[in-house]
Amino acid sequence: MAFDLLQYYAYEFYEQLAPYAKVTIIGGIIIAFYVPYRYLITRKRKTPIKNNYKQGMVYLYQFPRVKHIPNISPFCLKLETWLRMADIQYENVCSWKIRSLEGTLPFLEYNGKEYPDSALAIRDMTAIFAKESMENHLNDEQKAGARAFEAMAENSLAMTVGYFRYMEHFDDLFEQLPNYAFGTLTSILKILLKMIVSSNVCFS
Repeated sequence: MAFDLLQYYAYEFYEQLAPYAKVTIIGGIIIAFYVPYRYLITRKRKTPIKNNYKQGMVYLYQFPRVKHIPNISPFCLKLETWLRMADIQYENVCSWKIRSLEGTLPFLEYNGKEYPDSALAIRDMTAIFAKESMENHLNDEQKAGARAFEAMAENSLAMTVGYFRYMEHFDDLFEQLPNYAFGTLTSILKILLKMIVSSNVCFS
């Protein structure tokens, strides 16, 4: 109760600030969080991550589960859905901290080798497991159309969905995260992230 009251007053105080003050605060917050975040996801690490991997097992690295859908990331959701449709045995490795060597999620590990990027991982797994392409029944014109829709969905449409999620429905999105998502920092991060998201007014 006391923390909710503190959250309310902190947000009210922030909303009353002049635009330049909001920009200054948000800039400081972003730098304070972004620098350690970049260090965390780009620092050198061992590869493969899974030392005691099982031969023939695919390890899917992605963001942790949320409350009502398998994953909050459309690219993680895409890759896991494809693995299920292709009937490939896999194990989930969910973490907020782990990234591929390129600094991205999702990615796969198979027999000690890393496969980043959802589209490239699907291409490589299709070849490795000798799976029939899901586009084999299409002619060249239909394949070209499918590629165009895929590019639109993963670029233009993804940005639209991102705005809808992160700008217009931020509170609803945050409620999807497990209560323990960021440990004791969850409530504090909610305040900071809400301030960052609301600052889009300053930049628009």
